[in-house]
Amino acid sequence: MFGEVQTVFRAEMLALLICVKHVEAQAEVVFYTDNLGVSNAYYKGIAQCHTCINQDLLRLIFLYVINKHIKLYLKWMPSHL
Repeated sequence: MFGEVQTVFRAEMLALLICVKHVEAQAEVVFYTDNLGVSNAYYKGIAQCHTCINQDLLRLIFLYVINKHIKLYLKWMPSHL
């Protein structure tokens, strides 16, 4: 993982970045996460990236989604039932 800060939130955000980086253009992706913060940060939209502690990763995610015309849906699910 790159960056000085190593957190679960950042690792989940990085997993999403790796996903959108490697899918084909115009893909439809459903990404499941147990990290509600990642889901909420994405659904706030690109205009709110500056409010995210991991805005560097979130901006890259949006750039891939926009440039590759990816339909990305995040689904949050609790990790402990």
